[in-house]
Amino acid sequence: MGLRATGPNHLDVIRLVDRIPSGPHEEFKKQLRTLLSRKNLIEYEDRLLPRGDAPQMVKVAGRVVHAARASAAPSSSP
Repeated sequence: MGLRATGPNHLDVIRLVDRIPSGPHEEFKKQLRTLLSRKNLIEYEDRLLPRGDAPQMVKVAGRVVHAARASAAPSSSP
């Protein structure tokens, strides 16, 4: 779509996700919110990510990237 969320609130990207015509499901947005909320805690509140949480967050990030790529891929229909 050629759009970016540029505001200070990273969760603004959820509104852009809602504009994708064949966009991701609610589960994708839930995972994105989870990932961004953890990122905000770590970055802005100077907290460390508990060791046990890191592998789970990597999995969530992988799912988010996969869903984003699938949504951005050109449609194979004519």
